[in-house]
Amino acid sequence: MKKIKITNKIIITAIIIFSLSISIYDLVQNNILNSLKKLLIIPIIFIPHFIRKFLNKDFKYVLETLLLIFVFIGWYLGYALNIYNIFKPYDKIIHTIFGIVVCFFSIYIIKLFNTYKNSNVWFNIIFFISFSLALGVIWEIIEFADDKIFGKNEQGVIETGVDDTMYDLIVTLIGSAIFCICYYYELIFKKELIIKKYIKLLN
Repeated sequence: MKKIKITNKIIITAIIIFSLSISIYDLVQNNILNSLKKLLIIPIIFIPHFIRKFLNKDFKYVLETLLLIFVFIGWYLGYALNIYNIFKPYDKIIHTIFGIVVCFFSIYIIKLFNTYKNSNVWFNIIFFISFSLALGVIWEIIEFADDKIFGKNEQGVIETGVDDTMYDLIVTLIGSAIFCICYYYELIFKKELIIKKYIKLLN
């Protein structure tokens, strides 16, 4: 646990330094909106700390690590370094990873309400997929709102219509399906791999 805490602090420090540096560069270029977007990552990475301190909830450090890594590769690398535009498949890769990461969070949510049981394999799998797709839809709504408010085209509506949004949801489903297959394999064949080790860290 101590190693995870130290790792999280290193990631947080790196993200803050990178975000401030690039935000300052954008301000110098008089691109205020981009600068604010890159600064927005800072309060996001402190959400776990806020939950622990002010909501008095036990937000596990391994979950914080997952959040930080995903925010870094999705928000910072994607938006701040503009990889989404440089490497087009990157968006679909991130949405696939999103489906997997949300499934990890789903286990925490079920355990939080004391309803997690290894015997409820199919209930757990249905919940993982449903929760993953629900958050995927919310993500798309946020992108839609961003496009409408700031006159952007993050969803690629101009070029693809609804194709980009649908592909995003499909790869999110694929990501959650990959997780569920691994989860089913570990439980049914009594293997202790990544998911079972992760569940132990949540106890």
